[in-house]
Amino acid sequence: MAIQSGRILVGALDRIVYSSANYWAAMLSDLATALAFQPLMLQPHVGLLT
Repeated sequence: MAIQSGRILVGALDRIVYSSANYWAAMLSDLATALAFQPLMLQPHVGLLT
C-alpha cells in the first residue's frame, strides 16, 4: 500500500513540476515578490553598524 501511495505522490509531483502553467505562475509570483521587496532594499540601512 505504501508503494502505491508513493507512486501516486511522485506522479502528482511530476505533473505539478513539469506543467507549463505552473512554471509561468511561479515565474510571475517570483517577479511580483522581487518587485514587492525592491523598495525595502533601496532604503538606507541606518543604524545597522552602530
